[in-house]
Amino acid sequence: MDVKSKIPVLSPNIEILPFDKNEFIIKQTEYGHRINVNKDTLDIIKLVDGKRNLQKINELYGIHKGVSANLLDNLLFGTLATYGIIESANVEIKKIGKPSYLKLSFTLLKNKTILPIVRLMSPLFSDKLFYFLLAIFSLVVFGTLIAHFNSIKIGLENLNFGQWALYILFAGTVLFFHEMGHAAACHRFGAKFGDIGFGFYLLSPVMFADVSDIWKLKPNKRIIVNLSGIYIELLIASILVLFFFITRTNNYLVYSSAISLSLLANLNPFLRYDGYWVLSDMIGVPNLRMASNKILKKVFQNETSIRHLRGKDFFLVFYALTSQILILIVLGGILLYDSNGIIKFPENVFTYLSEVFSRRSRPKFSDLYRFILPIIFYVTVFSFLFSYIKERQKK
Repeated sequence: MDVKSKIPVLSPNIEILPFDKNEFIIKQTEYGHRINVNKDTLDIIKLVDGKRNLQKINELYGIHKGVSANLLDNLLFGTLATYGIIESANVEIKKIGKPSYLKLSFTLLKNKTILPIVRLMSPLFSDKLFYFLLAIFSLVVFGTLIAHFNSIKIGLENLNFGQWALYILFAGTVLFFHEMGHAAACHRFGAKFGDIGFGFYLLSPVMFADVSDIWKLKPNKRIIVNLSGIYIELLIASILVLFFFITRTNNYLVYSSAISLSLLANLNPFLRYDGYWVLSDMIGVPNLRMASNKILKKVFQNETSIRHLRGKDFFLVFYALTSQILILIVLGGILLYDSNGIIKFPENVFTYLSEVFSRRSRPKFSDLYRFILPIIFYVTVFSFLFSYIKERQKK
């Protein structure tokens, strides 16, 4: 069939909403795909009525802008059809699943089950008071922890096995309310929330809440939803600090400090934790990692000159480059600091477990310290190798 005579048909299962001043989000509701498009692409889509062929669409839109029927064919049938936005019998479309970076993930609680708790929590997320309360909680928690740093350090180092088990149970409960916070903020601003699940990210156990519907919200609301889990954790940590001042029981500070450490990790913008999504919404780039790596690759392959980069693109190159450099610094630092622990990691783990199970040694929280760096090293290296092999297989 001649390209010019092809008639594109727009799927009835799409929603189009503004993302920022210059971009829009198109969601394919049947398959769950979402893509960002600019105004020019949206103007072309608006000309698709199921009757006009590519030649007619080109006459209405493209000729005076240097757009050809072949370019329209590539856009509509080569790109948008793969997401189910344009109907095509030649394209097999799969429903979008859970994010690929989550491994062994499964649903813990359905959204209907958590709805009563979400409704109770949603009043906590007033957009007028949110940042004020977030700042107050942060000052209370981190100010107290800094003032009592030495006693907290001693408490962490002397946790016995029973206290360690209790801490893990407590940490799981806090993680649950962290995800409930995301769902409650989502509900507060009128977006749908999905199920709460469990999986592994970089071999670390994580809970996650499906709040993908926040793409409908304005950026300031999306940022609050992304920070809402941290907000809830700070609220819990503040309550623990209050209990400490009332009872003078050091364990409350120990648990509060554990929450605080997880918060700092959560704000890391280079891993797909809350800080990553906050930065993504702040600069208006939905798939920050992919977009930044893509433009960095173009720069290295001389497809794009760094002198021609402007604004957001320059930041994306800086972000991708910083991310890669930090990985190398972390790996190099671990290798220099604990090369013996990395080389003997399997042997050390086997010896430790043998001593614990034979009751020659009692497990303590501080025992984990000597395994943290080797675990980070091997997880990072293997993740990079798997990604590289996967990319080579695609080619």
